[in-house]
Amino acid sequence: KFSIRDIMERRVGLDPSVGYVTPVGSAPGEGLVLRNSLSPHELVAKPIDGEYANAYQLFTRGGLLLRPTEPCFGSRVREDGRVGSYEWQTYTQVSARVDSVAAALWHLSLVPRAGDGKRFLGFFLKNCRDWMVCALAAYKTNVVVVPMYDTLGPETVGYIQRQTTMPTVLCTATELKVLLSDGATAFATVLISGSLPAELRRAATAKGLSVLTLGELESVGRSHLSLLRTLAEPSPADLAYLCYTSGTTGDPKGAMLTHGNLLAAVGMASYPSISVFSYDPGGPQEVHISYLPLAHIFETVVMNFCLFRGAAVGFYQGDTLKILDDLQALRPTIFVSVPRLYNRIHDKIVGGARAKGT
Repeated sequence: KFSIRDIMERRVGLDPSVGYVTPVGSAPGEGLVLRNSLSPHELVAKPIDGEYANAYQLFTRGGLLLRPTEPCFGSRVREDGRVGSYEWQTYTQVSARVDSVAAALWHLSLVPRAGDGKRFLGFFLKNCRDWMVCALAAYKTNVVVVPMYDTLGPETVGYIQRQTTMPTVLCTATELKVLLSDGATAFATVLISGSLPAELRRAATAKGLSVLTLGELESVGRSHLSLLRTLAEPSPADLAYLCYTSGTTGDPKGAMLTHGNLLAAVGMASYPSISVFSYDPGGPQEVHISYLPLAHIFETVVMNFCLFRGAAVGFYQGDTLKILDDLQALRPTIFVSVPRLYNRIHDKIVGGARAKGT
Protein backbone atom coordinates (compact mmCIF):
# COMPACT_ATOMS: atom_id res chain seq x y z
CA LYS A 1 0.00 0.00 0.00
CA PHE A 2 1.11 3.57 -0.71
CA SER A 3 0.67 6.44 1.69
CA ILE A 4 -0.78 9.77 0.54
CA ARG A 5 2.68 11.29 0.88
CA ASP A 6 4.20 8.54 -1.25
CA ILE A 7 1.56 9.01 -3.93
CA MET A 8 2.17 12.76 -3.99
CA GLU A 9 5.95 12.61 -3.99
CA ARG A 10 6.75 9.56 -6.08
CA ARG A 11 3.80 8.70 -8.25
CA VAL A 12 2.56 12.08 -9.49
CA GLY A 13 5.48 14.33 -8.67
CA LEU A 14 3.75 16.62 -6.18
CA ASP A 15 5.45 18.34 -3.27
CA PRO A 16 3.49 17.82 -0.04
CA SER A 17 5.30 20.76 1.56
CA VAL A 18 3.31 23.12 -0.69
CA GLY A 19 -0.23 24.01 0.36
CA TYR A 20 -2.81 22.16 -1.65
CA VAL A 21 -6.11 22.77 0.13
CA THR A 22 -8.49 25.67 -0.28
CA PRO A 23 -11.55 26.56 1.82
CA VAL A 24 -14.86 26.23 0.02
CA GLY A 25 -17.16 28.05 2.39
CA SER A 26 -18.63 28.06 5.84
CA ALA A 27 -21.92 26.28 5.20
CA PRO A 28 -22.52 23.04 7.12
CA GLY A 29 -20.96 20.07 5.39
CA GLU A 30 -18.53 22.09 3.31
CA GLY A 31 -14.89 21.28 3.74
CA LEU A 32 -11.66 21.71 1.84
CA VAL A 33 -10.97 21.24 -1.85
CA LEU A 34 -7.76 19.43 -2.77
CA ARG A 35 -5.60 21.27 -5.26
CA ASN A 36 -2.54 20.22 -7.20
CA SER A 37 0.46 21.77 -5.48
CA LEU A 38 1.48 23.29 -8.82
CA SER A 39 -1.48 25.66 -8.49
CA PRO A 40 -2.25 25.83 -4.77
CA HIS A 41 -3.98 29.22 -4.67
CA GLU A 42 -6.18 29.39 -7.74
CA LEU A 43 -7.83 27.31 -10.43
CA VAL A 44 -5.88 26.74 -13.62
CA ALA A 45 -7.41 28.93 -16.33
CA LYS A 46 -5.14 28.40 -19.35
CA PRO A 47 -1.94 26.72 -20.53
CA ILE A 48 1.17 27.75 -18.63
CA ASP A 49 3.03 29.06 -21.68
CA GLY A 50 1.28 31.94 -23.46
CA GLU A 51 -2.02 33.79 -23.67
CA TYR A 52 -5.07 32.12 -25.17
CA ALA A 53 -8.62 33.44 -25.49
CA ASN A 54 -10.35 30.47 -27.11
CA ALA A 55 -9.98 26.86 -28.20
CA TYR A 56 -9.13 27.82 -31.78
CA GLN A 57 -5.99 29.60 -30.58
CA LEU A 58 -4.77 26.33 -29.08
CA PHE A 59 -4.49 25.18 -32.71
CA THR A 60 -3.07 28.34 -34.29
CA ARG A 61 -0.65 29.25 -31.49
CA GLY A 62 0.15 25.60 -30.85
CA GLY A 63 0.58 23.00 -33.55
CA LEU A 64 0.15 25.33 -36.54
CA LEU A 65 2.94 27.56 -35.23
CA LEU A 66 5.18 24.72 -34.04
CA ARG A 67 4.85 22.20 -36.89
CA PRO A 68 3.20 23.91 -39.90
CA THR A 69 4.48 21.43 -42.49
CA GLU A 70 4.14 18.27 -40.40
CA PRO A 71 1.17 15.88 -40.24
CA CYS A 72 -1.94 17.04 -38.41
CA PHE A 73 -4.87 14.74 -39.31
CA GLY A 74 -4.58 11.29 -40.86
CA SER A 75 -7.23 8.92 -42.20
CA ARG A 76 -7.25 5.34 -43.53
CA VAL A 77 -10.72 5.53 -45.02
CA ARG A 78 -10.93 6.56 -48.66
CA GLU A 79 -13.92 8.41 -50.06
CA ASP A 80 -15.23 5.21 -51.63
CA GLY A 81 -15.16 3.49 -48.24
CA ARG A 82 -12.07 1.34 -48.80
CA VAL A 83 -9.40 1.21 -46.09
CA GLY A 84 -5.68 1.61 -46.81
CA SER A 85 -2.60 3.15 -45.26
CA TYR A 86 -2.86 6.47 -43.42
CA GLU A 87 -2.96 9.56 -45.59
CA TRP A 88 -2.12 12.87 -43.93
CA GLN A 89 -2.97 16.54 -44.12
CA THR A 90 -0.44 18.96 -42.63
CA TYR A 91 -1.23 21.62 -40.06
CA THR A 92 -1.09 24.25 -42.82
CA GLN A 93 -3.44 22.25 -45.05
CA VAL A 94 -5.88 21.75 -42.19
CA SER A 95 -5.77 25.47 -41.41
CA ALA A 96 -6.70 26.28 -45.01
CA ARG A 97 -9.61 23.82 -44.88
CA VAL A 98 -10.81 25.34 -41.60
CA ASP A 99 -10.87 28.81 -43.15
CA SER A 100 -12.80 27.58 -46.18
CA VAL A 101 -15.41 25.80 -44.07
CA ALA A 102 -15.79 28.75 -41.70
CA ALA A 103 -16.25 31.22 -44.57
CA ALA A 104 -18.84 29.01 -46.27
CA LEU A 105 -20.85 28.44 -43.08
CA TRP A 106 -21.28 32.18 -42.70
CA HIS A 107 -21.63 33.09 -46.37
CA LEU A 108 -24.42 30.54 -46.83
CA SER A 109 -26.06 31.51 -43.51
CA LEU A 110 -25.85 27.93 -42.24
CA VAL A 111 -25.24 28.98 -38.64
CA PRO A 112 -27.82 31.72 -37.91
CA ARG A 113 -28.44 33.02 -34.42
CA ALA A 114 -30.84 31.04 -32.29
CA GLY A 115 -33.35 32.70 -29.98
CA ASP A 116 -30.72 33.15 -27.28
CA GLY A 117 -28.31 34.80 -29.72
CA LYS A 118 -25.98 31.81 -30.02
CA ARG A 119 -25.07 29.94 -33.19
CA PHE A 120 -24.99 26.13 -33.24
CA LEU A 121 -23.58 23.47 -35.56
CA GLY A 122 -24.54 19.81 -35.16
CA PHE A 123 -22.15 16.85 -35.45
CA PHE A 124 -23.68 13.41 -36.00
CA LEU A 125 -20.88 11.06 -37.09
CA LYS A 126 -17.91 9.07 -35.89
CA ASN A 127 -14.50 10.68 -35.31
CA CYS A 128 -12.85 11.72 -38.57
CA ARG A 129 -10.83 14.53 -40.15
CA ASP A 130 -13.93 16.38 -41.32
CA TRP A 131 -15.31 16.29 -37.75
CA MET A 132 -12.33 18.22 -36.43
CA VAL A 133 -12.00 20.56 -39.41
CA CYS A 134 -15.60 21.67 -38.90
CA ALA A 135 -15.15 21.89 -35.12
CA LEU A 136 -12.13 24.17 -35.55
CA ALA A 137 -14.14 26.29 -38.01
CA ALA A 138 -16.83 26.61 -35.34
CA TYR A 139 -14.32 27.47 -32.60
CA LYS A 140 -12.78 30.11 -34.87
CA THR A 141 -16.04 31.97 -35.54
CA ASN A 142 -17.87 31.67 -32.21
CA VAL A 143 -20.20 28.87 -33.31
CA VAL A 144 -21.13 26.30 -30.65
CA VAL A 145 -20.19 22.68 -31.37
CA VAL A 146 -23.10 20.30 -30.65
CA PRO A 147 -21.93 16.69 -30.98
CA MET A 148 -24.33 13.76 -30.99
CA TYR A 149 -23.29 10.12 -30.68
CA ASP A 150 -23.56 8.38 -34.04
CA THR A 151 -25.56 5.61 -32.31
CA LEU A 152 -28.45 7.89 -31.35
CA GLY A 153 -31.88 7.22 -32.77
CA PRO A 154 -34.01 9.74 -34.68
CA GLU A 155 -36.10 10.69 -31.63
CA THR A 156 -33.06 11.74 -29.58
CA VAL A 157 -31.46 13.57 -32.49
CA GLY A 158 -34.76 15.35 -33.11
CA TYR A 159 -35.00 16.31 -29.45
CA ILE A 160 -31.52 17.89 -29.48
CA GLN A 161 -32.27 19.69 -32.74
CA ARG A 162 -35.49 21.15 -31.36
CA GLN A 163 -33.84 22.24 -28.13
CA THR A 164 -31.00 24.06 -29.90
CA THR A 165 -32.95 24.95 -33.08
CA MET A 166 -29.72 24.39 -35.02
CA PRO A 167 -30.51 24.17 -38.75
CA THR A 168 -27.30 22.49 -39.94
CA VAL A 169 -25.70 19.14 -39.12
CA LEU A 170 -22.56 17.33 -40.29
CA CYS A 171 -22.87 13.58 -40.89
CA THR A 172 -22.01 10.79 -43.31
CA ALA A 173 -24.35 8.98 -45.67
CA THR A 174 -24.89 6.38 -42.94
CA GLU A 175 -26.26 8.89 -40.42
CA LEU A 176 -28.22 10.69 -43.13
CA LYS A 177 -30.44 7.61 -43.33
CA VAL A 178 -31.29 8.14 -39.65
CA LEU A 179 -32.03 11.82 -40.26
CA LEU A 180 -34.48 10.87 -42.97
CA SER A 181 -36.47 8.85 -40.44
CA ASP A 182 -39.52 10.34 -38.78
CA GLY A 183 -38.66 12.65 -35.90
CA ALA A 184 -35.26 13.85 -37.07
CA THR A 185 -35.99 15.84 -40.21
CA ALA A 186 -36.19 19.31 -38.67
CA PHE A 187 -32.72 20.20 -39.96
CA ALA A 188 -32.61 22.47 -42.98
CA THR A 189 -29.12 21.61 -44.25
CA VAL A 190 -27.00 18.48 -44.06
CA LEU A 191 -23.24 18.61 -44.63
CA ILE A 192 -21.89 15.27 -45.83
CA SER A 193 -18.48 13.88 -44.93
CA GLY A 194 -17.35 11.36 -47.53
CA SER A 195 -19.26 10.14 -50.55
CA LEU A 196 -23.00 10.53 -51.07
CA PRO A 197 -24.95 8.14 -53.32
CA ALA A 198 -27.16 9.96 -55.81
CA GLU A 199 -30.30 8.16 -54.65
CA LEU A 200 -29.69 9.26 -51.06
CA ARG A 201 -29.26 12.87 -52.14
CA ARG A 202 -32.56 12.63 -54.01
CA ALA A 203 -34.26 11.16 -50.94
CA ALA A 204 -32.95 14.00 -48.78
CA THR A 205 -34.06 16.61 -51.29
CA ALA A 206 -37.51 15.04 -51.38
CA LYS A 207 -37.67 15.50 -47.60
CA GLY A 208 -36.89 19.20 -48.00
CA LEU A 209 -33.26 18.96 -46.92
CA SER A 210 -30.49 20.95 -48.58
CA VAL A 211 -27.43 18.71 -48.97
CA LEU A 212 -23.80 19.77 -49.43
CA THR A 213 -20.71 17.61 -49.38
CA LEU A 214 -17.71 18.98 -47.49
CA GLY A 215 -15.93 19.36 -50.83
CA GLU A 216 -18.76 21.52 -52.17
CA LEU A 217 -18.83 23.55 -48.96
CA GLU A 218 -15.08 24.21 -49.04
CA SER A 219 -15.25 25.22 -52.70
CA VAL A 220 -17.78 27.92 -51.80
CA GLY A 221 -15.70 29.06 -48.84
CA ARG A 222 -12.50 29.49 -50.83
CA SER A 223 -14.23 32.24 -52.82
CA HIS A 224 -15.30 34.13 -49.69
CA LEU A 225 -12.29 34.01 -47.37
CA SER A 226 -12.31 37.81 -47.00
CA LEU A 227 -15.51 37.43 -44.97
CA LEU A 228 -13.46 35.97 -42.11
CA ARG A 229 -11.80 39.34 -41.49
CA THR A 230 -15.16 40.74 -40.39
CA LEU A 231 -15.75 38.07 -37.73
CA ALA A 232 -14.58 38.42 -34.15
CA GLU A 233 -13.01 35.43 -32.42
CA PRO A 234 -14.70 34.21 -29.22
CA SER A 235 -13.65 35.10 -25.69
CA PRO A 236 -13.12 32.67 -22.78
CA ALA A 237 -16.66 33.36 -21.54
CA ASP A 238 -18.31 32.40 -24.84
CA LEU A 239 -20.03 29.03 -25.16
CA ALA A 240 -17.93 26.57 -27.18
CA TYR A 241 -19.38 23.11 -26.72
CA LEU A 242 -22.75 21.66 -25.80
CA CYS A 243 -22.04 18.16 -24.52
CA TYR A 244 -25.21 16.07 -24.39
CA THR A 245 -25.11 13.21 -21.93
CA SER A 246 -27.60 10.38 -21.67
CA GLY A 247 -28.33 11.22 -18.04
CA THR A 248 -29.87 8.74 -15.65
CA THR A 249 -33.51 9.47 -16.45
CA GLY A 250 -35.49 11.39 -19.02
CA ASP A 251 -34.17 13.32 -21.99
CA PRO A 252 -30.46 14.00 -22.69
CA LYS A 253 -28.90 16.86 -20.73
CA GLY A 254 -26.68 19.41 -22.46
CA ALA A 255 -23.62 20.42 -20.45
CA MET A 256 -22.63 23.97 -21.42
CA LEU A 257 -18.85 24.32 -21.77
CA THR A 258 -17.18 27.63 -22.56
CA HIS A 259 -13.93 28.30 -24.36
CA GLY A 260 -12.55 29.06 -20.90
CA ASN A 261 -13.52 25.57 -19.76
CA LEU A 262 -11.66 23.97 -22.67
CA LEU A 263 -8.63 26.22 -22.10
CA ALA A 264 -8.56 25.26 -18.42
CA ALA A 265 -8.65 21.55 -19.23
CA VAL A 266 -5.76 21.88 -21.67
CA GLY A 267 -4.02 24.18 -19.20
CA MET A 268 -4.15 21.48 -16.54
CA ALA A 269 -2.68 18.97 -18.96
CA SER A 270 0.11 21.38 -19.92
CA TYR A 271 1.81 21.03 -16.54
CA PRO A 272 4.83 18.73 -17.06
CA SER A 273 4.06 16.40 -14.14
CA ILE A 274 0.50 15.82 -15.41
CA SER A 275 0.89 16.12 -19.17
CA VAL A 276 -0.47 13.52 -21.56
CA PHE A 277 3.02 13.40 -23.06
CA SER A 278 6.38 15.08 -22.47
CA TYR A 279 6.63 17.95 -24.92
CA ASP A 280 9.91 18.34 -26.80
CA PRO A 281 9.67 20.94 -29.60
CA GLY A 282 12.87 19.66 -31.16
CA GLY A 283 12.04 15.98 -30.81
CA PRO A 284 10.02 13.56 -32.91
CA GLN A 285 6.33 14.28 -33.37
CA GLU A 286 3.92 12.50 -31.04
CA VAL A 287 1.12 10.48 -32.67
CA HIS A 288 -2.36 10.04 -31.18
CA ILE A 289 -5.03 7.61 -32.35
CA SER A 290 -8.51 9.13 -32.03
CA TYR A 291 -11.19 6.54 -31.46
CA LEU A 292 -12.99 7.47 -28.22
CA PRO A 293 -16.08 9.45 -29.30
CA LEU A 294 -15.54 13.16 -29.84
CA ALA A 295 -19.12 13.48 -28.60
CA HIS A 296 -17.60 12.85 -25.16
CA ILE A 297 -15.59 15.58 -23.44
CA PHE A 298 -12.64 13.28 -22.59
CA GLU A 299 -11.56 12.78 -26.21
CA THR A 300 -12.27 16.44 -26.95
CA VAL A 301 -9.83 17.54 -24.25
CA VAL A 302 -7.19 15.06 -25.43
CA MET A 303 -7.68 16.22 -29.02
CA ASN A 304 -7.32 19.89 -28.12
CA PHE A 305 -4.18 19.13 -26.14
CA CYS A 306 -2.67 17.19 -29.04
CA LEU A 307 -3.33 20.08 -31.43
CA PHE A 308 -1.91 22.49 -28.86
CA ARG A 309 1.35 20.51 -28.69
CA GLY A 310 1.58 19.77 -32.41
CA ALA A 311 0.89 16.04 -32.33
CA ALA A 312 -0.26 14.07 -35.36
CA VAL A 313 -3.76 12.65 -34.95
CA GLY A 314 -4.73 9.51 -36.84
CA PHE A 315 -8.42 8.56 -36.83
CA TYR A 316 -9.57 4.98 -36.50
CA GLN A 317 -11.51 3.45 -39.38
CA GLY A 318 -14.78 3.57 -37.44
CA ASP A 319 -14.95 0.02 -36.09
CA THR A 320 -13.64 -0.66 -32.58
CA LEU A 321 -13.38 -4.37 -33.42
CA LYS A 322 -10.66 -3.41 -35.92
CA ILE A 323 -8.77 -1.07 -33.60
CA LEU A 324 -5.76 -3.42 -33.43
CA ASP A 325 -5.42 -3.16 -37.20
CA ASP A 326 -5.50 0.63 -36.91
CA LEU A 327 -2.90 0.57 -34.15
CA GLN A 328 -0.57 -1.54 -36.26
CA ALA A 329 -0.99 0.79 -39.24
CA LEU A 330 -0.56 4.02 -37.25
CA ARG A 331 1.88 2.96 -34.49
CA PRO A 332 0.75 5.78 -32.16
CA THR A 333 2.81 7.05 -29.25
CA ILE A 334 -0.40 8.10 -27.44
CA PHE A 335 -3.31 5.71 -26.96
CA VAL A 336 -6.04 7.06 -24.71
CA SER A 337 -8.68 4.44 -24.08
CA VAL A 338 -10.93 2.80 -21.50
CA PRO A 339 -10.31 -0.30 -19.35
CA ARG A 340 -12.68 -2.53 -21.33
CA LEU A 341 -10.78 -2.03 -24.57
CA TYR A 342 -7.40 -2.37 -22.86
CA ASN A 343 -8.61 -5.70 -21.45
CA ARG A 344 -9.81 -6.81 -24.88
CA ILE A 345 -6.43 -5.99 -26.43
CA HIS A 346 -4.62 -7.75 -23.59
CA ASP A 347 -6.75 -10.87 -24.00
CA LYS A 348 -6.20 -10.95 -27.75
CA ILE A 349 -2.43 -10.61 -27.42
CA VAL A 350 -2.20 -13.20 -24.64
CA GLY A 351 -4.52 -15.55 -26.50
CA GLY A 352 -2.46 -15.22 -29.66
CA ALA A 353 0.75 -15.93 -27.77
CA ARG A 354 -0.74 -19.01 -26.14
CA ALA A 355 -2.00 -20.30 -29.46
CA LYS A 356 1.56 -20.12 -30.76
CA GLY A 357 2.85 -21.89 -27.66
CA THR A 358 4.89 -18.93 -26.41
